[in-house]
Amino acid sequence: MSWHLYNIMCNYGDILPTKYKCAPGKLQKEIEPFKDKWKKFNPGKPHILRDGLSVTSLDGGFDGNDLDSLKDVMERTGEIFYEASYTTLTPVYYESEEVQKLVDPWKKWIARSHFIRLPPGGFFPTHCDGDRVNDPEVFRIIVPIKNVNPPTFHFMFGGGPTMLPIYWQQGTAYFMNTHKPHCLFNNSVNSDSLWLILNVKVCEEAVQTQKFAVYT
Repeated sequence: MSWHLYNIMCNYGDILPTKYKCAPGKLQKEIEPFKDKWKKFNPGKPHILRDGLSVTSLDGGFDGNDLDSLKDVMERTGEIFYEASYTTLTPVYYESEEVQKLVDPWKKWIARSHFIRLPPGGFFPTHCDGDRVNDPEVFRIIVPIKNVNPPTFHFMFGGGPTMLPIYWQQGTAYFMNTHKPHCLFNNSVNSDSLWLILNVKVCEEAVQTQKFAVYT
């Protein structure tokens, strides 16, 4: 794990579509049986409307702390967890062919991964991932599934006056440099926004997979 490897990926660009895709409608139908397994995402901030469905967890179940802030978990319990602590696939993976299509290219190096659902009014404030001190542990693969583009949803990327909305192709897996500022907001009236977030361990093999997956 190193900044050198991470920067190799970013040399191609900060937001890059890959060749890996899914059928968004089919995926949504396949995860419908797990509608009672959604949990509050980052429960330490109950005022923010957003939920998560685990694709990986500590033990393959749905009742762990993988949807919580790792910083909050440490402050609350004294236990230290990492993105790479959560590598056991949940039934969501095994019961969905479309999820398998997206996970399998990175399966060997998969870390904490989940669906994020933002109802109307749900948001992530402007932030940068990573602690800015230690080498990056993972890189991020983002798959937009439902209600992901303006005017009903805004995923902003950049900093200050350079922060602009991203326009996504639904069902396509993207590499994104989330160490740069970004924020999300669902300003629709009645439509949830749905995303699959994959964290992949930074190692030479995974970086090479990402390199050859990117459209050129």
